[in-house]
Amino acid sequence: MSNQLLISTTRNKKRFHYLFIKIISCISYVFLLTGVYGYNSIDSPLYCGGGDWIYEDEYFKILDSKILTDPTLSSFLYCPEYLFCDKEKEEITDRNITEWEEYFTNSFTAKELKSLIYTSTVVDIKEIISGKNTQYKDRFKKIGSDKRNIFLNYLLFAKRNQRVQSGKETYNSWYQGESENPDALDKEELLVEAFELYAKEKDRFIKNRYAFQIIRLCHYLGKNEEALKVFDSYLVDDKKSNYIFYRSLEQKAGVLYNLKEFEKSISSFLEVYKELPDRRETCASSIRLLLSKTEKSNAISYHLQKENQEVFRFFNTFYNSSSELVEAERLANMNPDSSYLELIIMRIAEQLQHDLFIIKSTIVSDHYDYLTNNRFDTKYINRLETIVSNQLNINTTKNMDLWKIHKGFLSIYQGEMQSARAILAEISEQSRYFAQAQRLVFISKVLTINEQIDRNELNQLYIETQKNKHIDNNCYDFFINHVALVYKSNQNEILAILMSQEKSNLVQRHYVLEKSIEAFQQFLDIPDKTDFENHILSLLPPKNPQDYIYEMRGTMFFRSNQLEQAIAQYQSIEKQSDYYDDGIRSMIFSGAIREFFDVPFEEQNDLIAQKYSHFFTGKVITDEYHHDNKLLLAKTLLKIEAAAQRNPDKAGEYYYMLGNAWYNLSERGWFPGALNYIYNDERYELFYYDTQLDQLDDYSSMQHADAYYKLAQNTSSNEEIKAKSTFMLAKIHPCYNIYGDYNDQHLEFCGDHSSYFEILSKQYADTQFMKEVIKECSYYRHYLN
Repeated sequence: MSNQLLISTTRNKKRFHYLFIKIISCISYVFLLTGVYGYNSIDSPLYCGGGDWIYEDEYFKILDSKILTDPTLSSFLYCPEYLFCDKEKEEITDRNITEWEEYFTNSFTAKELKSLIYTSTVVDIKEIISGKNTQYKDRFKKIGSDKRNIFLNYLLFAKRNQRVQSGKETYNSWYQGESENPDALDKEELLVEAFELYAKEKDRFIKNRYAFQIIRLCHYLGKNEEALKVFDSYLVDDKKSNYIFYRSLEQKAGVLYNLKEFEKSISSFLEVYKELPDRRETCASSIRLLLSKTEKSNAISYHLQKENQEVFRFFNTFYNSSSELVEAERLANMNPDSSYLELIIMRIAEQLQHDLFIIKSTIVSDHYDYLTNNRFDTKYINRLETIVSNQLNINTTKNMDLWKIHKGFLSIYQGEMQSARAILAEISEQSRYFAQAQRLVFISKVLTINEQIDRNELNQLYIETQKNKHIDNNCYDFFINHVALVYKSNQNEILAILMSQEKSNLVQRHYVLEKSIEAFQQFLDIPDKTDFENHILSLLPPKNPQDYIYEMRGTMFFRSNQLEQAIAQYQSIEKQSDYYDDGIRSMIFSGAIREFFDVPFEEQNDLIAQKYSHFFTGKVITDEYHHDNKLLLAKTLLKIEAAAQRNPDKAGEYYYMLGNAWYNLSERGWFPGALNYIYNDERYELFYYDTQLDQLDDYSSMQHADAYYKLAQNTSSNEEIKAKSTFMLAKIHPCYNIYGDYNDQHLEFCGDHSSYFEILSKQYADTQFMKEVIKECSYYRHYLN
């Protein structure tokens, strides 16, 4: 078990999710099903947009959905953003290569055979035949020249035949508009050659593979009856060629589709699906197409073999939106040990655990998630529990422990923790499900933690996460998330956020109340801290946790412009360098017409801070990610305000500088970091789309800027300063509507935004500053026009 407290960040580093159904190459498809079918079904949700999101990012995966009896079915588990889940087929043994290995009595490695069979080109094979390429010379010596020539001649023909496609014939083919391969030979000529090669070949293993090529060519040429005859008379189903037999059966299924014998086609695809895990996704898509061709889906199932009926029942819910509970009940009656029954129940359980173990925010009270499912009412859960209980009541059920896992999980879902622990305790340590049972028992204890915090209970659970090897990171993270929310309910919001994955929200701009700071202080003052409490504090930099209190309380005062109180708190910090760098950036006190994130602020600002450099000590700092010393920054703000009060003739410029400072430190400004509770390097988008000042999450600094710019207007006799202050007030109060289409848009300004622009156009049009504004600010140009 990892000793990390903060929730694992791996789920936050995942790739941009995509909302498309993959298109698999027609080389390997019998049907080319180009992404027209639904997502991973069972009432799959509708959602839009993009971004860095994936379903499993929303919840803790306490229940391992891959604990199926048949792990090859994992591709069909519940993952709504994809058609199929993990690329399980990549982990499945390549049976084609295995057959070739056995054919060569392991003279070649699997890696070598994959390179020869899958990645080599026609040119590569010809060079091997001619002796120009000697890479596999020693390998071929082991098997003898006859077997070498048989293999290479077949491989050369297969490579030439590989890119053949169906073409645009008018027969009922599977043509989907693909382009013909310009390098491919005429299919008729290839077919004649294939028959000749088959007739000459004596090796049964190779003859079967030529038979596959013949069936494939007949299929793509629309010679459907001939393809069926070849399948029946040329192909021998033996253990050595089992893989190629089912690949040929897959081609036969396509032929039956061409002949509109949909029921027989479905049956053949189901056989291939059952036998070849690496072809399941392809067959599943083909079956989907076939089911759309007939309205007799239930009638079809009665004509199938028992094993295929089970597959068919699953596809009815996976693709055809049939009720999962109905199909699960049918499967339970057909075969209580059906792998597809397990699969359907696990798909439901995956959705239930999404809702039960969802990651809850310590920042916002209304958790936002995409796919919380509201259809699991009491009636639904009771019906599901009946299916699970019936499985446990059948003495002959083989995988009894898996059903105990489901029973325990459903008990937890319904809040019946004692019942859950009782059924899970029946799973022995020797069972493959013991680890899963241990995790669920642990979670049942975590879910009993409530607002009446029992410190010893929390400590015991923490110790269990360290000592029980079966408690994985998901369980630990859920424990931390749940405890954080309990602390939050007890007003200890700071501790809740610091111990959660949302730590960055606190160290940015989230507003902290005095009572929250007091609650954290009380936590720090606990004299006999438990292992869990000490562990939390040990992971919180800096070394002296009390400095958190001083820093946060100081920043709380700073944000409300109570600078003397802020200074008193900052001066109490034992080690300033744990939080800040030396000095401050004087350009914080300068203004700019507009900000570009790709242009340094020092190149855009009006340099007024340089004019009054005597307010700033030390070297000039231009690093935009500098950690300004808050103590010095607060003192500088007070110094400039005092100077404004002492020097009426300069007051307007000084108040303008103070307005700039508060604006630049705000959410709309260039340097918001100094108002974060714990300094960090995060940058923020400019919130110009907020139409009202009080809609900002934390707008106190904007209010201070507003007040100082108005003081600058009222006290300055300098028209340039008045114009600048008025313009900045317009930036503080954005209000506009956009009309028209994309190619013909126009702005209509409103509220204070419009009023300040009107003042600028009437009173300060002749200033040098407004000439610069016209050049730089497209908003103002829109207003003038």
